This record gives sequence, structure tokens and C-alpha cells, in this order.
Amino acid sequence: MSTISIRELDPKDRNKAISFAISGMHFDQYIKNPLLLRLYGRYFWYLENSRATHLKAAYQGDELLGVILAEVKGQPPLRQCWYEKAFSRTIDWLQKTFFQIQCRHLRHRQQGHARCLQRALSARR
Repeated sequence: MSTISIRELDPKDRNKAISFAISGMHFDQYIKNPLLLRLYGRYFWYLENSRATHLKAAYQGDELLGVILAEVKGQPPLRQCWYEKAFSRTIDWLQKTFFQIQCRHLRHRQQGHARCLQRALSARR
């Protein structure tokens, strides 16, 4: 058995990290459409990356085990690509424009608005 190491996230493992976010935040309980689930997982990943000052990954050999995001006050956030910012802003706009989510959760940002989005979608039916 090889040891666990903490290092920079390998870019090829970003999709796996997004899958970890989807399962860890239980988005599949609120979003049933696989495409929307993937898009919302990507939105959540980009949103949290925009706030993080540190991004590390745990690996056992070459296998990704998990991701650690940290926000340290007083330090600048990690640099984001223009398309990540554009994607996040587009999803924010879509949520505000079409779903007008009235979020009452104290920690809704960490929950990625998934519960609020589900409530808004249920109300439209």
C-alpha cells in the first residue's frame, strides 16, 4: 500500500473533484437531470474555487482521494480563468432571472443553493 501525499491538484483530475463535490454535497437528491447535475457541480466547483486561497489534493499513488479548499483571510484568492468566471456569472444570472431563489439558509453558499433551487423548481410545477 502506498502512502497518502498532499500536493497540487493535477488538472486531469478536475472532473473527478467535481464528482466528489456532487456526491459530497448530495446534489443528486435535488437535481435529477444528469446534465443539470453536472453543470451545477461545475458551477459549485468554480464558485468555491473563486473564494479559495489554497487548493490541495490528497493522492495515494496517482489516484485522487480528495480535495482540500481553504480560504485564508488577508490572502488573495486563487486565479480563475475567464471562462470559469463567465460560467459562474451565467449560472448566477440564470438562477436570479428564472428561479428568483429566496434563500433563507444561513450557509446557503456552502450548500450551493441546491436546496433552494429544488424548492424553486418544485414551486413551478
